[in-house]
Amino acid sequence: TTPVYRDSSNYSATAMGVYFQDLMQVAPAWKILAGLRYDSFKGSFNQLNYAAATGTNLTSISNARISNGLFSYRAGVLYQPTPISSYHVSYGTSFNTNADTYQYVTQATANTPPEKSRNIEIGAKLDWLDGNLSTRAALFHTEKYNERTTDADFAGTAFLLSGKRHTSGLELDVVGRLTPQWEVYLSYAYTPTARIDAAGTTALATIGQRVGLTPKNSGSVWVSYQATPKLRVAAGLNGASENFALTGNSGAAQLTARAAGFVVGDAMAEYKFTPDTYMQVNVTNIANKIYGDQLYPGFVILGAPRTVKLTVGTRF
Repeated sequence: TTPVYRDSSNYSATAMGVYFQDLMQVAPAWKILAGLRYDSFKGSFNQLNYAAATGTNLTSISNARISNGLFSYRAGVLYQPTPISSYHVSYGTSFNTNADTYQYVTQATANTPPEKSRNIEIGAKLDWLDGNLSTRAALFHTEKYNERTTDADFAGTAFLLSGKRHTSGLELDVVGRLTPQWEVYLSYAYTPTARIDAAGTTALATIGQRVGLTPKNSGSVWVSYQATPKLRVAAGLNGASENFALTGNSGAAQLTARAAGFVVGDAMAEYKFTPDTYMQVNVTNIANKIYGDQLYPGFVILGAPRTVKLTVGTRF
């Protein structure tokens, strides 16, 4: 059978952002960060309707238009008692419009204002080995407080901004050079709390259940070794603990759709023929492990299989 090709949707959109940010020294060891940003987004989105499921006879075009303008804010305090240590507290807001997936914009989503979120973080950064190695730790609390949810009374015309969820956890990073030959990168996130706090009456979520696609533990480690002046080799691991589906009709139902935790290994070798010309081989998922990377109620997206990439490049 000859396949039939046709457009199901199209769109045109423009976005503009203007921001001001400044880091001000207010005392010998204290700095204050302040930022303000304004974003404007406008778009026109068309859904193309056909006479038959497999035909190309266009019968109508459903148009939806979005016009959003919103401010977001950023503030922080930085304390640097010594040249090798710093401590910070930060607060920031953000948003995403209903056009975050352009092809799915309809009249219902176009009539709904952007979702909003805010993040609070407390952290510290310490340098070691004469500044060659840096360690960082941060506690975070992120909240989406204007989340789109469905409601039977507004079906087909608009969504409600009645949803809410939050996550809290710890992030750790180690980055730098242990010796002239050895470099290390380690990142770990512990997210014990990821909870849905409010949802619409027909939303595919239940208050109290864990937010999907948010494993409690995730991280990666990467170590490289300069074997010779021209040859560098590296290897690492990355993975996550058990994960749940993005949405579910109830907490119990969501628990039936899960992906087991995983760890995959990667490797790299780089050879420099000259300071500007090099060859590099990267191998990801060396063991060709099959694992669920993203999980939804009806299907799973597997992680990338074993992939080998050869790069030859020069700089001039």
